[in-house]
Amino acid sequence: MKNRNHLLLDNPILSSFLMPVLFMVMLNLMSTFTALLFENAFGKTSLLYMINDDIACFCVSMLFIIFMNQFFKKNCHFGITSGNFKKGMLLSLPGLIIVFWNLLQIIVNHLPLVSGTNAVIAAIIAGIGPGVAEEIMSRGFVISNLMRLWKDKDKKYLYILFISGFSFGLLHAVNYFATYDLLGTFVQVIYASAIGIFYAAVYLRSRNLWGVMIVHSLTDIVAMMIVYEMGNTTILDVIFALVLSIIMIGIALLIIRPGTYQEMDEIWEDNWELSTGITKRPLWKTIRIFLFVLFILFASSVGVVLYKSYMGYQTGAPQITDVECEINPEKTQIKIQMPKEMGSMITLNNSDPEVLIQTMVTVEEKKTSYTFKVGNVQEEKKVTLNFKSVILDNQNELTMGTYTIVISIDKNGKITDYHDVN
Repeated sequence: MKNRNHLLLDNPILSSFLMPVLFMVMLNLMSTFTALLFENAFGKTSLLYMINDDIACFCVSMLFIIFMNQFFKKNCHFGITSGNFKKGMLLSLPGLIIVFWNLLQIIVNHLPLVSGTNAVIAAIIAGIGPGVAEEIMSRGFVISNLMRLWKDKDKKYLYILFISGFSFGLLHAVNYFATYDLLGTFVQVIYASAIGIFYAAVYLRSRNLWGVMIVHSLTDIVAMMIVYEMGNTTILDVIFALVLSIIMIGIALLIIRPGTYQEMDEIWEDNWELSTGITKRPLWKTIRIFLFVLFILFASSVGVVLYKSYMGYQTGAPQITDVECEINPEKTQIKIQMPKEMGSMITLNNSDPEVLIQTMVTVEEKKTSYTFKVGNVQEEKKVTLNFKSVILDNQNELTMGTYTIVISIDKNGKITDYHDVN
C-alpha cells in the first residue's frame, strides 16, 4: 500500500508546536472531569481532589503513548524502555543545579513550606505529575518524531535541540493568565526554553527519558513545597533566570558536541516509523476512546451528585473566616490579614495588579499579611482579590477555603470601600 503523508505527524513544525498544545488541551479536559468527580465523591478536602491535575497527567500520558502506537511501528517506546538508563541519569545531573538553587533560596530567605501529611503528599505528587507528562510529550514524542523526519538532515541535532526547547518554553506562556505578570511570563518562557534545550540534549544523547523525568520532577517537587505567594517579578529573578539559561544552554551544547554525533547516530539508527498506508482510522479511534473516558468520568460525577442529593448530603465549599482588613489614614493602602493555620498554602489572584499593587507579604505564626497600595488611576476602579487556601482545621481535616474581597477606588486614587463577596 502506498505511504501517505500525515498532515500533523509528518510536519515538523505542526508536530513540534501544535501537538504539545493538543496534549495540554487533553490534559486540561481530563483534569476538569476528574476534579468534578473527586469533588462530588470525596469533597474538596480530599487528597484525591488536591492531586486531580496530576492524576490527569498520568492518565493522559498513558493514553497518549497507547494512541501513538496506533500510528507508529517499531521502537515507539518514548525513551522509557530503550536502555541507556545509566547514561541518561549521569547526563541529567547538571539539572540538579536548579534543585540546589531552590533549596538554597529556602534556607537563605527562610521561605515557608507546606506542612501536614496531605499537603506534603500533594506537593510531591504535584511535582511528579508534570515531570512525567511534559517529558513524555516534549522529549519522548517531539524529539523522536523530529529524528524520524530529519534523520538525513545536516545539523539535525542542533535544529532539534532548539526547536524542541523553544516548543517546551512556549507551553509556559499560558501561565500569564494565572499571574497577569507579563515580564514574569516572558522570563519564564525564556528560562523554560533553556531548561528544555538541556533536557533535549540529554535525551538526544541517551535516548532514555528516565534521567530528565527524575530531575524535572525533583525540580518541581522542591518548588511545590514552598508556600507560593504571587508577586511581581524582581530584577534579581530576571538576572538569575538569564544567567541560568545561558549556563544550561552551554551545558546542552557540550553534551551534543560534534564529537558525539556518530554515537547518537548509532543510538537513533532504529527510530520510529510511521505505519504504512495509514488512514484516519487511528485518529477517530483515539478521539472515540478519549471521549468515552471523559463520558465515564462525567457520568460518574453526575451519579455521585444524584446519590448524595438523594441521601441528603450537604455540599458547598468552605470559606476563609476571621479575615481582618485595615486601610491607612491616607486611604491609599490596604492591609489584609489572613489566618494562617498549620499546612496553609495560600494563592492569590489579583484582577488588576496595576491598579492595586502588592507591596509586601508578611508570614507570621498565626497569620499572613498582604499589603497593597493604589497605583496610578484616572477613573473609578473596582479590584477583586481572590484568596485560596489549603488548611488543616481543628480536627486535622484538610480544607480548601476561599475568600474574595472587592475594593473600590475613586478617580483620585483613594480607597472608598471594600467588602467581601463570600
